Amino acid sequence: MTAATPAVSVCVPAYQAERFLGATMRSVLAQNFDNFELVVVDNASTDRTEVVAHSFDDCRIRVIRNSRVLPLAENWNLAVHSSRRHW
Repeated sequence: MTAATPAVSVCVPAYQAERFLGATMRSVLAQNFDNFELVVVDNASTDRTEVVAHSFDDCRIRVIRNSRVLPLAENWNLAVHSSRRHW
């Protein structure tokens, strides 16, 4: 593990999550522990999910947007595999 590798990766696969994503991200960012990354994978939502995800200015956040809707398990897998924290 390098210094750039976070101790924890919080993965948030999101689809049509505009209503709840902001609160979810604020909750993660409010933690006392700060050695983490927050990986949000927008599964080609048609609402404002991507806008909400990009509205946070924090270097620990990475937002990925799928070009097409993936099956649920594939979107989860993409979120996990996109994290920098691997065992």
